[in-house]
Amino acid sequence: MYLSIQVVICEDDYFSDHQCFTNIIIREAHYQKEQYVKTIVEKGATIGANSTIVCGNKIGSYSFVGAGAVVTKDVKPYALVVVIQQDKLVG
Repeated sequence: MYLSIQVVICEDDYFSDHQCFTNIIIREAHYQKEQYVKTIVEKGATIGANSTIVCGNKIGSYSFVGAGAVVTKDVKPYALVVVIQQDKLVG
């Protein structure tokens, strides 16, 4: 796994396969490294497969981000974040 310098991880963190940590909030054709926003993953956090962590958020200690989740806000310590999918689209 490749992590940019703006992602801070701690000991005892567990990462499953294929996480995506974004670097900047607004995508532009040209951006500077000054636009990078730091993401912090605290001690003991678990991040499931195919999760996306939007930059600038903090993943609390011993929290669990389920597979496929998209984290757009801070996750409190010991919290569980999962995806709830709808069975079929109405339309």
